[in-house]
Parts: sequence; structure tokens; C-alpha cells
Amino acid sequence: MHTVGGPIFTSPSTVLEAMRRVNTDVETVHAEIEVNATAGRVPSTFAASWLLFRGEWATFYAANQSEMAMLVTGTGTVMRQTQDYSARVVQWRTQLAALPGIKLIAPAPLVLKDPNAMPPVGGVGEISDLTKLVNAVALVGGVLLVGYVAVVYVPKFLPASKS
Repeated sequence: MHTVGGPIFTSPSTVLEAMRRVNTDVETVHAEIEVNATAGRVPSTFAASWLLFRGEWATFYAANQSEMAMLVTGTGTVMRQTQDYSARVVQWRTQLAALPGIKLIAPAPLVLKDPNAMPPVGGVGEISDLTKLVNAVALVGGVLLVGYVAVVYVPKFLPASKS
């Protein structure tokens, strides 16, 4: 395994965004390999090995699409594995570019390192993880306040029970 970096503490949405980015890189490299293989510029062993890697990635990607699955595995673990796949995609693209006669159109993918430094996948207008956290804390605080009021103040306004 080619893991990059140390412990990672991140949200499931950040990991999913990173996975979408790596998936885009995988599909871009796949398209480059297909075009060059059709033209006879990619050895069949290279193409077959790539398909094994792509299948491995597809299995990992599909298994970690839900936030629940990611929480069971651990977001840090899934992010490290995503970083590993990112580094491996870059290696595949580098090896492809080194083959004789290869013609590449798409820009080379970049290794995913810091989840907070990666370019956004979803575009403008997404809610940040900090905003989501603040909203969750406010919701929990509101629920606790309502519960407190219900337990402490509401009984004072109810008629006494006749037991």
C-alpha cells in the first residue's frame, strides 16, 4: 500500500468529494488507455493490468459510497485508501505517458494529499463541513432546550393530578 500522510480526521462528505475526484481521474486515464490501445500503442499486458486496477478501484468506490459504510470503516481509513488510489492513478498515467508513441490529451491527474487543499468537485454553493457542524450543534442544542423547558416549566402550568 502506498499511503500518503499520517492520521486524517475528516468528514464523510469530504471523503466522498475526494473519492469523486479520484474516480474522475480513473475514468480519464481509462479513456486515454482505451484510445491508445485501439490505435495499437498500448501493450495488451499493460491494458489488462490497468483493467485489474480499475476493477479494484470500482469495488472500493462502490463499497464506500454511503456515509454509514464510511463511518463503520472510519473516514480516516477510507481517506487514506483514497489517497493511495490517487497516487496509484498518477503512477499509471506516468507509465502510460512513458510508452512509445502514446498520445495524451487530458492533463495529468494530481496526487490527492490534503483533503482541505483539494479543488472542489461540486462547484460553488456547497455547504462547508464547518457550516454543517454548526447546524448540527445548533439542532442538538435546540432539542435539549425544548426538552428542558418541557420537563421543568410545563408541569408548573398543568393542573395537579388527583391521586
